[in-house]
Order: sequence, then C-alpha cells, then structure tokens
Amino acid sequence: MVSQLNVDKIYNEGGDNDSGVNLATNDTVKFDIAGSTKWTMNSSGNLFPSSTSQGICFGVTSDTAANRLSDYEEGTWTATIIGHSAAPSSSQTATGLYTKIGRLCTVSLYSGEKNTSGASGDLRITGLPFTSHSSASDFGGYLSYNMANNAANTVNTACWVAGNVAYVSFYDNLDTGAWSTTQIYAGTTYIAFSVTYPVA
Repeated sequence: MVSQLNVDKIYNEGGDNDSGVNLATNDTVKFDIAGSTKWTMNSSGNLFPSSTSQGICFGVTSDTAANRLSDYEEGTWTATIIGHSAAPSSSQTATGLYTKIGRLCTVSLYSGEKNTSGASGDLRITGLPFTSHSSASDFGGYLSYNMANNAANTVNTACWVAGNVAYVSFYDNLDTGAWSTTQIYAGTTYIAFSVTYPVA
C-alpha cells in the first residue's frame, strides 16, 4: 500500500501531456490546461482564475458567456452631495457601501446630517464606484429613498442612475402630480438610499 505519493505534476498521459494538476509551487495547487495555468488554489484555500475574463458557468453544461459569472466585488465608495446648479458652500461627503455581482452593482448610502447651505438645483450624489452602462435599455432602475425636509405632501420618491454616468439623480411626485427632479435642500439635511444599476 502506498500511503503518500510525492510528485510535482499529474498530467494526462493519453493526450498531449499538457493538462493536469501542477503541484510544483509550495502550498499551491494549480490546474493547467494546454500547458498554462487556468486556475490556482492558494495556501488559504481560495480558488482564483488566471484571467478576469474567466468565471463559473451556471445552469448550462457548456461554456456559455450569458451564463458565466466572472466578477464579484464589494467595498466602500465616497459619495459627494451636490446641487446641479450650485454645490454646497463646503464639500459634503459620506461613505457608502457597494456590492458588484457580474454586471450589476448595488450601492447604498446613509449620509448622516449634512450642511448643504449654498446649494441649489437638482439633487445629485456623485462618486459611484462604477460608471453605468451606456445603453438606453440598460438604465438603472427606480428604488425608494428618504430625504429629510422634503415637501410635506410628497407621496412618491425615487432615485435613478441614467446611462453612462457615475452619479445618482432623484425625483419626487407630489400627490398625483407629474414626476419632477428633486431639488437639493439648502440647509441641514440627511439622505438615505439604495439603487442597483448595470455597469459599463
């Protein structure tokens, strides 16, 4: 009985001997295809590809681009509160969170109390971690948000990421009236929102 077999590589014998498991690097397992490493498992047990275009295909038995998950990322982003016509007298920033899965990015923000004195025009939050997709059919969707000091009779509020931009726009609807852009409140305010949008 063999209790341990020490080898550097385990490669296919019946083919051209260029695909298999490569154990030559300490505490690392490499999976080689056609003579080059495609996937690596490191000493922490994490598996990662050699190229960012590679991923894992779900729901299919062959390599199909539409079913391939090739990206996941999470982190923080720095949001800046501005008015489209005039920014606040002093820079007003806050730290938000984001999670990107494939081509969809979800961002969220709670600004805390901010002094937006001196600002005017449409309310915008700049600094999104990724620029949105440019196609008109792929614009970001509406999700609800809350803003202090908004009009007392506002019954509908929404945020929106348009195409090929890195900022969030806001809209409100007074009772049954038409939707219009939310104007920034020039004073002490706070903002909380979350939106998911397709990235470029």
